[in-house]
Amino acid sequence: MKSHINTCAAAVMTVATLTACSSDPATPQVEAYAGYTGQYDHFTLVLDERFDSFDAKVWERGDGAVGHEADCRFQPQGVEIRDGVMALTVRKESVAAGFSEDHQLQKRAYEFSCGEMRTVEKFKYGRIEARFKTPTTATSGFISSLFTYDRDDGMWREIDIELEGGRPGSMQSNLIFADGASDPDFAWIDTRAWGAWEKLHPMTKATSEWTVYAIEWTPDYIAWFMDGVEVRRLTNADLDNQPYQAPQVNKTWVPETDTKIMMNFWIPTRQVGVHFGGDPIDNAYPMTAEYDWFRYYAYTPK
Repeated sequence: MKSHINTCAAAVMTVATLTACSSDPATPQVEAYAGYTGQYDHFTLVLDERFDSFDAKVWERGDGAVGHEADCRFQPQGVEIRDGVMALTVRKESVAAGFSEDHQLQKRAYEFSCGEMRTVEKFKYGRIEARFKTPTTATSGFISSLFTYDRDDGMWREIDIELEGGRPGSMQSNLIFADGASDPDFAWIDTRAWGAWEKLHPMTKATSEWTVYAIEWTPDYIAWFMDGVEVRRLTNADLDNQPYQAPQVNKTWVPETDTKIMMNFWIPTRQVGVHFGGDPIDNAYPMTAEYDWFRYYAYTPK
């Protein structure tokens, strides 16, 4: 099955092939967890991606890198669709310096390649779900992710699920928020003025085992889930916590801009890895994070 777009949500998204309306009695089933139905109040299934092929109407491969934190650059070979799985792979191979269309910047040379998938179109609000797992080979430092990302017009809006090689029994939820971020040198550390919103959530299994991770994003809240269990919720009241708690000095709220949805797999530099992702010194290459399926549900409150 190829990726499908629901005709009932045509106003939300305009790409790819069409499938049955959400009024159908059952949502097509995927392998997930006990009790999974794929149906949620106030959310309508729009995109049901099984990764049987690469659908260029829906997806594009990234060609940038994660700021100054990454020790690899996203390359086409880092994204492969095989046997109903999207494989994002880090390889030890030279990548020449060159221009990034994603970042509209010249990027330095790298000694590792990696993989990133992002939607062609932008979305606003909804629920995103993906079933994925981190490598089962020897690893010590990496980041595997599912997130929303928008950095247009000087506004940085990002909602993350991140799995780290250095913390194989935890998921990290995160919100990154800033205004005035149009300068290419505006770095992640500069967003701290809008608050530090990362949080670790212990898991009952290793990240190398299949798990369904999800984010709900509405005008009023963000919620994170693991195998259907809500592990965190942030509301506008939580984000605008008065008096502000250091390092926050600026007002923050639930992101309100259209955004791309992304999945990537990369390794941090050793300097960054001691704080986030894990030191990659003991990684065995190539190493691969696997994504079994992805779903996007539009927010339909009425």
